[in-house]
Amino acid sequence: VMNRIGTIDTTMDSLRVIKCDAENFADGSLLSTDGKYDFQGKDFLSDKFSHSGKYSLQLDPTNQYGFGFHLLLNKGRHYEISAWRKSDCGKGVIAANGPNFYASSVPTGEKTNDGWEKVSVKFQLPQNYSESSIQVFAWNESGNQTTYFDDFIMRAMPMWWGIMIRLWETMESSLSCVLVFCVLQSVPSGIRH
Repeated sequence: VMNRIGTIDTTMDSLRVIKCDAENFADGSLLSTDGKYDFQGKDFLSDKFSHSGKYSLQLDPTNQYGFGFHLLLNKGRHYEISAWRKSDCGKGVIAANGPNFYASSVPTGEKTNDGWEKVSVKFQLPQNYSESSIQVFAWNESGNQTTYFDDFIMRAMPMWWGIMIRLWETMESSLSCVLVFCVLQSVPSGIRH
């Protein structure tokens, strides 16, 4: 099913990874690296800068959105979406957006010498999320600056990933309590008020 945001994916859970490097396109769409999925943004291709290959998406105040895709969801699964961004002002995000849900990327700390920075967003939809899909996209929210995006990747994380995240959060919380207790025990009793 085609629309202005791209195709609705029905196989993400079995495929687990969908990549779009802005190098493959046909008709009015960008294509995933395997040629199976359409992404919005072909009209914004630029060969001025690229993280890999020849092209990236040039997003500006007139064309703020690219790599648009409707992702069919499994609500119990965690997802990660990442891309490489080149922006003089440090603006531009990867986002997941749906009814009463929004998540946007943060820099991962990975950078190249020529100004590219990796951004990533990880999310799991709440069980009360009412839709079966969510929009994912790159967004130049910088106002009047130009931002370039390249190497867009969507991953459906294995089911154990969510268990590991919850386990880490539980351990982190427990460790914080232990550290506070240890610090309080090391403070002389006359100062602990």
